[in-house]
Amino acid sequence: MFHELLIILIVFRFYADSIESNKSDTKLKIIGGLTVKNRSDFSYQVSLRYAGHHLCGGSIISESLILTAAHCCFHDKKPLSRHNLRVIAGDLNIRKSSNKTESRSVSAVYVHPSYDDKFIKNDIALWKVSPPFIWNENIQPVEISNYKVHTNAPCNVSGWGITDHELNVVSSNLKYVEVPIIAKSYCRKIYPEIISLKVICAGSYGRDSCQGDSGGGLVCNRTLAGVVSFGEGCGVNPGVYTDVYAYRSWIKYSMRTINSGLHEVPNNVFILFLQVSMIFSRIIPWNF
Repeated sequence: MFHELLIILIVFRFYADSIESNKSDTKLKIIGGLTVKNRSDFSYQVSLRYAGHHLCGGSIISESLILTAAHCCFHDKKPLSRHNLRVIAGDLNIRKSSNKTESRSVSAVYVHPSYDDKFIKNDIALWKVSPPFIWNENIQPVEISNYKVHTNAPCNVSGWGITDHELNVVSSNLKYVEVPIIAKSYCRKIYPEIISLKVICAGSYGRDSCQGDSGGGLVCNRTLAGVVSFGEGCGVNPGVYTDVYAYRSWIKYSMRTINSGLHEVPNNVFILFLQVSMIFSRIIPWNF
């Protein structure tokens, strides 16, 4: 009964945000955060675009690969057309290009083979860009975490997501917020379904990621510890992040095989295993 009520609440919240998105030109941000002044502090952060509009966040992990959430690869249970995808790096404002802006096409998308849309399980994916990025002050990779992050550890999450859950206050500038890691035992009281998931919970009242931040990175001690996945009530309950440490073997194996060309996608189509529901996700509600 609790689980059904939670779904109803989240469905309503998603629907309300969709209405607001239709009313205005949606710009996206972090709850309770600060505006990024120095792009080099978040040089790994990218904006994933569909048909020219911001869709999700992502993190650069190599010259050609972006780590993001699997649910960012779908809309209405259908895979997004690769030909309409772009990755934008190097700038702070998602609406104004500058000489720092770097745009890349997407040559392939790799979704975790055990991705489960019903419980948002294994919510992790890789996008391959073409041509590869050339490193500069504002475009650099982030290191994958090689240790399990501890409870109460201070971490940063960044993105262009909604800034005010209630008022839908938005901005086009990159923001970040420091969020504490929450014990999974406590988080399960809010999200009973995460008991079997490889996830991290992070956030406090008024400090959180939100719609539009999906796929972005949770960075702890300069390493990528999590990927924004889902949550109920931005800035009210903790956010749930895919635990990068738990997937490090899959990420490293995928990086080696993709870069060697062994897993190139025939005819540049998606590798898809299961479809996604966006009810719980922190993807920006958008009419495609």
